[in-house]
Amino acid sequence: MSTASDAVLRLECLEVMKLYHIRNWSTLFENNRSRTVEKLAWVAIPNRHDGENYSALITSKDGAEIFAAWVLIIQVASKCQPRGSLLRGDKTPHDSSSLSLKTRAPKSWFEKCLCYLETKTDWLEIEDIAEGIQPPVRQVTAACQAGDEGKEGKEGKDRTEEDGSYHAHSRIALHWLNEKSGNRFREVDASLKFISARLNETGVEIEGVKKMIDRQCAQWLKTDMEKFLRPATLFNETKFEAYYAAKDQPIQKYGTPNQRSNPRLEGVSRNPINNYATAKRRVEPEVAQPADAPPQAGGA
Repeated sequence: MSTASDAVLRLECLEVMKLYHIRNWSTLFENNRSRTVEKLAWVAIPNRHDGENYSALITSKDGAEIFAAWVLIIQVASKCQPRGSLLRGDKTPHDSSSLSLKTRAPKSWFEKCLCYLETKTDWLEIEDIAEGIQPPVRQVTAACQAGDEGKEGKEGKDRTEEDGSYHAHSRIALHWLNEKSGNRFREVDASLKFISARLNETGVEIEGVKKMIDRQCAQWLKTDMEKFLRPATLFNETKFEAYYAAKDQPIQKYGTPNQRSNPRLEGVSRNPINNYATAKRRVEPEVAQPADAPPQAGGA
């Protein structure tokens, strides 16, 4: 009969593999656009060259090869699930051999790079995984999802910690709304709770939500309704259904009060005196004069 000690012994005999996660991925390598895309064909990379870690790396022996491998690692991580991790499709960690095979760059580059990053930088987080055992699902919290484009330092301040309570596409919808409306709604409960609740409804899909946002933005931008391009309105429990149902309908552009045409005011001048004369002519019908009536005083 197998005992607990036998199980522990078997685990100790298994080869331990390293699963790498790029630290602060969402802060440094994501922006408002990338957060709306499920599968990236590109990746945003910081372009600063004045950091201590970068300066030490690029001036070190084999620095150019190490940095080239680092860029390739970032590109690979942008296509992994979850993004920012070096996890293959079969749920086994990438290593120098698999990275070389995937990118066609020399294996030695990745060996040097991983060794350097592990020992001389804080750019990677390392998780030990026993061979044959799938790593636990890594939940990326709202704090890790943080960071406005180009913003450094703060990692998710003011964002909720309860990432698991929201629909998986909530942030995609929020950042799509920001991009289309020009707003900067943050990843906070006040916004995400409305979006998540609607995405959890039967029949609501993220692509349909994007269409709805596109339509409402095209309809309301630069009008008095522009202020309602917000999660609390668009994803309101009683209003959302009408917006979502109309996502494929032609757009009717709303105007401001000054832009809306009023048939009653056609031909009316902005000059108050002229307006009075125009209104008087419309309200008071002309009195018909008999054909044989004598000319009035002052007439010809």
